[in-house]
Amino acid sequence: MDKKQKTTSLKDVEKLLSQQTVTILDAVDKRTKKVDQKFERMFKIMYKGFDTVDKRFEKLEKKIDKLRISIDKFVTLYTKQEQEFTIIKEDIRKIKGIIKEKLGVDLNLA
Repeated sequence: MDKKQKTTSLKDVEKLLSQQTVTILDAVDKRTKKVDQKFERMFKIMYKGFDTVDKRFEKLEKKIDKLRISIDKFVTLYTKQEQEFTIIKEDIRKIKGIIKEKLGVDLNLA
């Protein structure tokens, strides 16, 4: 094999390798694009799911706020009633004392 044939052979090999490299890179690029598309679809599904969960949490937070407000109102009402009962008990104690003092009747049962 002479030098010219070797150079031609090397150039042919380089050309074939270059073509093969381009073909391989194109195939890798296509597969990468397919994987990217799959990931994009998966992310869209995930984000849609996150949106759904966020909406449910917002509804839950509103319900919790309503419940908290209701409990606050109940506790306020209970506290007021407890104070009123304390005042009424003291008034009854005073009335019993006056009845015992004026009429001589003890209304304490215990």
